[in-house]
Amino acid sequence: MKEYPLTKGELYGLASIGGAATLCFSIGSGLFGSSFTLAKDIAFASKDVPEKVIVYYTTVGQFEFWGSLGLFALGGILLFTGGVRVKQIIDETNHG
Repeated sequence: MKEYPLTKGELYGLASIGGAATLCFSIGSGLFGSSFTLAKDIAFASKDVPEKVIVYYTTVGQFEFWGSLGLFALGGILLFTGGVRVKQIIDETNHG
């Protein structure tokens, strides 16, 4: 079995980065789907729905959409950061 000089903190850091990226992608996916559901529901809303309600849910849907894109970007950055750190660890250790 090979051993690599990693500290407990480095392992927890890598796990935390991966967990945070997963959390960003999962919450972002939920918000993304919800924003499209709201848009669909607003499109099929009857004429009896007050304009204030339509404006409110349109705004909520837009915040969900843009929030999901922000979370996807943050998740991608975290994923990239974790990959860079793994590459650094590989370069710093002997695999011979």
